[in-house]
Order: sequence, then structure tokens, then C-alpha cells
Amino acid sequence: MECPLPVTPGLQHVGKGLSLLGLAATVAVPQGAVLVGLGRVGQGVAVLAPMLTLLVVAAYYIKLQKGGLRQGGWSTWAVARLTLWPTVAWNYFRHLLGERMYYDEVRPGVFVGGAPFHLIASELVLKHKVRAVVNCCEEYAGTEALYEKMGVRQFRLRCLDFCDVPLDKIIASVDYLCEEVAGASADGAPPPVYIHCKSGKGRAVTVATAYLAKQYHAGNTQAANAEIKKARPTAFANVYQRPAMRDFASQHLGHPVDREDIADRVVSPRNNVERRPGGSPQLTALVREGSKGNLKG
Repeated sequence: MECPLPVTPGLQHVGKGLSLLGLAATVAVPQGAVLVGLGRVGQGVAVLAPMLTLLVVAAYYIKLQKGGLRQGGWSTWAVARLTLWPTVAWNYFRHLLGERMYYDEVRPGVFVGGAPFHLIASELVLKHKVRAVVNCCEEYAGTEALYEKMGVRQFRLRCLDFCDVPLDKIIASVDYLCEEVAGASADGAPPPVYIHCKSGKGRAVTVATAYLAKQYHAGNTQAANAEIKKARPTAFANVYQRPAMRDFASQHLGHPVDREDIADRVVSPRNNVERRPGGSPQLTALVREGSKGNLKG
């Protein structure tokens, strides 16, 4: 499911406001806890109450979303924006504790993980020499200034959180990654790539599964998903079963769909697009959107 709302300047401001509100909640929680710990209970509760209310609402909504794909809408879009920074902070905190990695190398030169704020993005570029990024987030534009400065190309899919990645965007992202890998470095090694969503568990794993299936697993999306799950334990293990992935496997990888799954198949809508020489219609459509941050470099 893509963002159900038109990407207008006004909507962008609303989205930024929701993200900032989530950031404020992230900062307010430890501050309020410190105030309570110092005995200034009234001030601490005053800081915590409204922000914790927002977080509880968002957490309840996320709980409802788990266990299956839901249709996106205004509420999904808003909650995805609201929970961006609390989720990033929580994931990085657990990374610092050693409970999970913020990102993982699922195959040499292929990294999958969460939304890269400046510190993580710098590490990926300087330490791992990442030069291409697939950003699956609708709610996060990425560190565009850093990418431009460091010569990193970003391909932004704008996929709505809590929902499946549409078929046309799976195809476009795989085409983009294959084009990047085709431009091998002087030593013949493919340039390292980073595929991310907000937490690196669903949308990013879907794109990475499709890419690895095409490049390394003879079209077997289940094997590709399993490889990612082994390298990144927090990754969802069943993205290969999602309708758009089944369509991708059967229509574009020549991998048969299980007979018992056919009745449940849902073919994602396809855009009417103009084909460019040497490129897929899906990749052309996304590049022609012209929105800032979709494709840098």
C-alpha cells in the first residue's frame, strides 16, 4: 500500500509536524523520568502525561497491525510519522545494549537495517563504503545532505509503513539494485548497498528478498528470505508469502506459486507508465515522479 494521500507541500508540513511530535515524545520520556526520580513528581508527570498518551495510542495501533497486512489510510500514515523517532531511538538503544544490530550484512555487500540517521549513515558510508541506498520509507526522507556530499545515490520508494510493498515498487527496486551492481568497482566487486525501512524488518526485508532471489537464489524467494532471517534475526520470516512477493516470484522470476495459494493471490495495481530504453516501466515511473529525494546522484 502506498501513501494514500497526495504528496502536497501542505501534507509534507503536517507529516514533519507529526514526526517532530514523535521526536518530542522521545526526548520528553527520559526527561520526565528524571524529574520523577528527583522527587519533582508534579513536573515529571506534566512532562510525561501528554507524550505517554501519544505513545500508548501509537503502540496500541501498532499492536492491532501485527499479525497481518492491513489497508492503509489517513490513520496509518499519521501513526507511521508519529512513531518514526521513538522507534529509531528504541532500536538504537537496544543496539547499544547489544540486544540486536541496527543493521546487518545479509550477504557480502548487501546491508539491511533501520532508518539511517546521521551517525548510522556516516558509518555505512565511511566504514562499509556504501554508495547506493534503497529507502523504503514514506515517512523518512533519509540523510539527503550527507548522501549528496558523499556521492551516495538514494532510491526512495515511499512505501507506507504497516503495509505490504506493492508489486511495481518491488520490481523497480530490484531493477535499481541490479543496475547499481552492474557498475562494479575496479576490483570487480559490486558496490555495497543499504536497504532500509524504519526498523529493517518488513519493507526492507521484502525488497532485499526479491533482490537476492533474483541474483543468487534462482528465483527462490523462500530461500532468499531464509538467508536474510539467518543473518538478521529480527527480520520477518514470511515476507516471501505476501501476495505481491508471490506475484513477483511467479511473474518475474519464473518461480511457481503453490496451488493452495492461488485463491488468495492479490495482484497489485500497475501504473500506466512510459518505458524508457534499457529500463523497466516501473523504474521509469518512480524516477518520473520527480519528488525530492526519490533518486539522488
